[in-house]
Amino acid sequence: MMGMAPEGKSILLITALLAITCVSVVIWVNRSPGAWLAILGMLPLAFSLWFFRDPVRKTPPQAGIVVAAADGEIIEIALVEAGAVHAFAARKVSIFMSPFSVHVNRIPAGGMVRQVLHHNGKFAAAFKSKASLDNERQYLLIDTPYGSVGCVQIAGWLARRIVCHVQEGQRVATGERYGMIRFGSRVDLYLPVNCEIRARKGQMVRAGETIIGVFHEEA
Repeated sequence: MMGMAPEGKSILLITALLAITCVSVVIWVNRSPGAWLAILGMLPLAFSLWFFRDPVRKTPPQAGIVVAAADGEIIEIALVEAGAVHAFAARKVSIFMSPFSVHVNRIPAGGMVRQVLHHNGKFAAAFKSKASLDNERQYLLIDTPYGSVGCVQIAGWLARRIVCHVQEGQRVATGERYGMIRFGSRVDLYLPVNCEIRARKGQMVRAGETIIGVFHEEA
C-alpha cells in the first residue's frame, strides 16, 4: 500500500494548482503547440507525488534489533570516538538518500527519547564525510534497553528542511515513522559498541525494514 507523506501537502497543492493552470491555458488557447505547456506543468506534480510517497513498511518482530532509519545506500560504517555530534564512542552507520529515495525517516530502535537537538549549519553535499559535522542537522538520542542510540537527520545541498515529529520524553517504537528530510540528504546512526553490525557498505536499505545491527546483551 502506498500513502502520501503529510509533510508534502503544501507542495502537492502548489504543484497541482500549477498543473491545473497550465492545462486550463492550453484548453483555452486550443492550440496543439500548447500541449508542451501542459506537459511541463504536470512534471512538478508528478515529481512531488513520487518524492512524497510513503509506503507501508513491515518491521521485523525480533527483539534487540536496529533497523534502517532511512531508505538509501550505506556509504560509511566506522567506529568513532565521542565527539561534537555524539557524546559516546559508537559504531557509526551513514545512509545516503538520493532525490529518488523514499524520504520518510523511521525510528531505528525503540525506547525513550532523551534528547532532540537541532544544529544550524551548511548545506554541502550530504555524501561527504564532513557533512556529519558541518551540515544542518537534527539529533535524536534514544535510550533503549540495550544502550543509547543516536539518529541524526542531515540536510544536503538540495535539502532545505528537516522535519522531526518526536519530543523529549516520548516513547517510540522500532520502525515508527518520525519525520523526513526534503530533497536528498543523509541519516547517521550512532550505535553502542556492543551492537553487532549486520549491514555492509554499499548496501541498499529500506527504512523500518532492513536490519542494520543486533544487540546480544544489555549494556
